[in-house]
Amino acid sequence: MMTFRAIQISRYASRSLFLSTHAVGSAFPHAKFRLSAVPGAVFHQGGSRSFASHAPKASEILSAVYRVRLRIAQWVWYGNLLFTKLKPILLSNSGASLIGLTLGTGSNLIYASYVNCKREQGLQSALALGSVPDVEGGRVLAERKEIKEALTTLLQPASDHSQYGMVIGSQGTGKTTLVRQVAHNHAGILYVNIQPSGVTEQEFAETVAKALHFFPRSRVWFNIVLSQLGIVTHDVEDKRKYLVQVFDEFTRQAKIYRQKTNRPPVLVLDNVNRLAAGNPGLLNILQDIAKDAADDGIFITVFVASEGQAPLQILGRSAQSRLGRVIVVKDLTKEEALRYLCHQHGKHRDIAEAVYDFTGGRIAYLKSALTQLNSGIPVLGIRQQFLDTGRDVFTKAKCMPDDEFKLVAIPLARKMLLAGAISREDFEEGAGSQTTAKRLLAVNIFTLSPYSELVVFDSKPIQLVAQEVVGNAAQRRRSWLWLW
Repeated sequence: MMTFRAIQISRYASRSLFLSTHAVGSAFPHAKFRLSAVPGAVFHQGGSRSFASHAPKASEILSAVYRVRLRIAQWVWYGNLLFTKLKPILLSNSGASLIGLTLGTGSNLIYASYVNCKREQGLQSALALGSVPDVEGGRVLAERKEIKEALTTLLQPASDHSQYGMVIGSQGTGKTTLVRQVAHNHAGILYVNIQPSGVTEQEFAETVAKALHFFPRSRVWFNIVLSQLGIVTHDVEDKRKYLVQVFDEFTRQAKIYRQKTNRPPVLVLDNVNRLAAGNPGLLNILQDIAKDAADDGIFITVFVASEGQAPLQILGRSAQSRLGRVIVVKDLTKEEALRYLCHQHGKHRDIAEAVYDFTGGRIAYLKSALTQLNSGIPVLGIRQQFLDTGRDVFTKAKCMPDDEFKLVAIPLARKMLLAGAISREDFEEGAGSQTTAKRLLAVNIFTLSPYSELVVFDSKPIQLVAQEVVGNAAQRRRSWLWLW
């Protein structure tokens, strides 16, 4: 019986030992595989050559490694062959141009893809939580729980909501502050603050684009060249109006947001009274866009405006539109104003009541008075400053043509002091015409609340100055009658 003895075969320097000369890759000399290169290979002497029983998977490993090396060798061989064939062409002038064209196109394609990816991320972040700018840090805001709850409901509509809304109030009542404070704590809100210089269509579109983080898609250069040659490609230049491009993009983002959250996003347009004064036609277009978007359930628009022409224009067209809830932001009540001054800012009650008497709870006036109080200015000095500002308004109103101030404004002010407020019809009747009534409203002595259709004094300081003016006019009239 033949005995076997196992020996350890060391690595061999020879490249021909155990080579398969009839392998598929034998045409590639560098692809031959040396079995002795695998450490730990154990063979039996005196029998058929095989691996020892303690390494049953060694043959599979060797086979896998061999196949990988063979495939690499094949690719290298084909690469060398291709380079050999193309080398004369590549070294020519046309070949160098082809290489530059290929590298330039590839680089441009990669850059365009990167820019468009960042663009999409920026567009989606416009509706993220906290995208609406918050009020300045460190400010102590008045506690207005009821109005904040109403704004939260308006800015977080249900999935089936199909009406746009409006927030109105006199200047200085805190509309913008309240809207930003509530909107900052919720996602799905695009806040657009219309600037005084942004009332044209192009300027307004740029304001919306800035809030949306919108800019046109980056195009690959050869598509631009083909377009110039009249060849239609999938990547064509958008030649529509910029406002149409911006709102189409916002509509696309709104649909994506609705699919993710099952509720429509909200577009807040603040200070639309600037559009009503400078570009009323654009305000009509925006109202139509708001109606269509609400009908389709894509997004909800909320108009924020001061009392005056903008609410009148929107409400005047609301019969054929989908205007829903209207939130009126009023001055603070006396209790709210005293709580704000005493509890939140630590002012004595007597001082707080004196401040309320000439500010009337207008939050902007209360903040201004607090700033001056903290600077050491006495209450009487602050009151005098507010009244001087009101007298300036009346001085400008005295320049109205045809003695309208003397013949119309003073009698209407006298009537309003007695009644507290008069209806819009009575105001226009007392003014003599709608044109004169609009001029009186424009001088900021009177203001029309469009939702209640009542005309009141624009503010508490204006009311106090009106008492002086009416009193002085009555005194002069008595003096004239006595002399006569």
